[in-house]
Amino acid sequence: MTEFLIKSSITMAVLLGLYHVLFEREKMHRFNRFYLLSALVFSLALPFVTVITYIIEIEASVATPLQTSGTVTVVSQQPIDYLPYISWGLYGIVTLLLIARFIKNVSHFTKKAAGNSKIAMGSAKLVLVEQKTLPHTFLNYIFLNREEYEAKKIEDELYTHEYTHVKQWHTLDILFIEALKTIFWFNPLLYLYKKAIQLNHEFLADEKVIDATANTIYYQSLLLEKATVGTTFSIASNLTFSLTKKRFLMMTKTTSTTKAGILKLTILPVVTGLMILLCTETVAQHTKPKTDAATQARIDKMVVPDRVVDSLKAANPDAFSEDLNIRYKNTKFTFQHKDGTVTEVTGYKNLNEKQKKVVANGPITFGMDLTMEDDEQTTAIPTPAKAKEDREDPYVKYKKTKFRFTDKNGNVAEKIGYRTLTEEDKKKIAAVLPAIGDNDLVEYKETETGVNLHQGPSVKTTTSSTTPEYPGGMNALMSSILKKFNLPKVDKDLMVKIYVSFIVEEDGSVSNVKILRDPGYGLGNEAKRVLEEDKTKWIPAQQNGIPARASFNLPITVNIKV
Repeated sequence: MTEFLIKSSITMAVLLGLYHVLFEREKMHRFNRFYLLSALVFSLALPFVTVITYIIEIEASVATPLQTSGTVTVVSQQPIDYLPYISWGLYGIVTLLLIARFIKNVSHFTKKAAGNSKIAMGSAKLVLVEQKTLPHTFLNYIFLNREEYEAKKIEDELYTHEYTHVKQWHTLDILFIEALKTIFWFNPLLYLYKKAIQLNHEFLADEKVIDATANTIYYQSLLLEKATVGTTFSIASNLTFSLTKKRFLMMTKTTSTTKAGILKLTILPVVTGLMILLCTETVAQHTKPKTDAATQARIDKMVVPDRVVDSLKAANPDAFSEDLNIRYKNTKFTFQHKDGTVTEVTGYKNLNEKQKKVVANGPITFGMDLTMEDDEQTTAIPTPAKAKEDREDPYVKYKKTKFRFTDKNGNVAEKIGYRTLTEEDKKKIAAVLPAIGDNDLVEYKETETGVNLHQGPSVKTTTSSTTPEYPGGMNALMSSILKKFNLPKVDKDLMVKIYVSFIVEEDGSVSNVKILRDPGYGLGNEAKRVLEEDKTKWIPAQQNGIPARASFNLPITVNIKV
């Protein structure tokens, strides 16, 4: 909304300034009428026009130093800003009052026309009223004093003047600008536009009278004689509107066709300049830098020749078999179900149909072991074999990676390790996941115009903020949790981790406890209960020496031996 008001106001001001400098003092009134109305429409439409230009940018990876602080982030509370609500409320009240006044003014003329006798005069209707008033026009009605009309005291020049307003429908111009004023009443430029439009109407009517009578001096004297009689109306065409030196000078002025044509051409560069200034939007097109010949040669050397592939197939044909039963005959599959139970199967041929469908959704390679989480999407997640580490497992590969999430309100949450991420977090950073290094920091930041997502090396920086601390440290915290933790009954050994997130308030109390990862067996709910019932006051985080709210992520390991 602010951008619209700024752009439209700049356009209105420039075009109105051009009118006063070049056109107002010239006798080209029909063009001026069109120009003023078009300037208003153009000014209101221009903010919605966008001209896109493209520039080429070469992509380059730049590591930006970022502040990291483990799994703890200070959360600042933003006060509610009531100013926008008050402003919109005042705007609404004033606008409604102005709309009511506009409707009242229009109904005033329609009622006056309906309640008095009317006489047809060409395409106009003369409305005879009892009160003393100067001739004035609204739509196709010309309002006259009954007594003066019947006594034939109204000069022919006045009839011609008012009839011109009717025939050229000047009232519609006034209604248009008045309607805009009810909505954009705070814009002073609209009041200046209305004055310019009404003055140009008088120029048009005066021109018609002079052409018909050819007696300029008499007509000017008549206008001066009527100047002190009656009142004017805001949405009507009044006989003596702005009876100034400008009107009298314009009655005797002439403008050549050549001069008028040259002046009209000046509009083109002005309009073009406004569109370039206010409508142009630059969009960067990213392109990858070209690889030099030396680098490309090194890349070519890294391509595995066909003879190497053939030798690998000869040494281990099972690894390249099209038969999955052969390719994965020694692979160990572990299925972890929603209820916490685990099923282990060795060899692809021993899987049932449902298990094979689960495996089909997850990427696997020869010789690796797999763990399947049987969730609603039935996805397969590769994990490392017990005998060797699988570097493609995100839980292992990104166990030290730092993740930072910033929402539109500026609240920041930082997490370490892929296991601490929720399913929603994983979707947010999926685009850069393949390029993440072991010790990178991944930042996901929401803005008003979109989302910024990038990754780069984690850089430790000094900071004036401290993290919240449990009295006695982490050992005291874990000891307190284990004392109050009710372990579930299981029929086999169990070692799992629960990931919990909560807020440490400024007074050290714990709030907003959430389970980020629940292994089942009721362990998540139990961990939440223990933390919520623990009334021990933490030492709150500090930011620049002031206590502040902070989020805290806590992994809890549960090891049950049967």
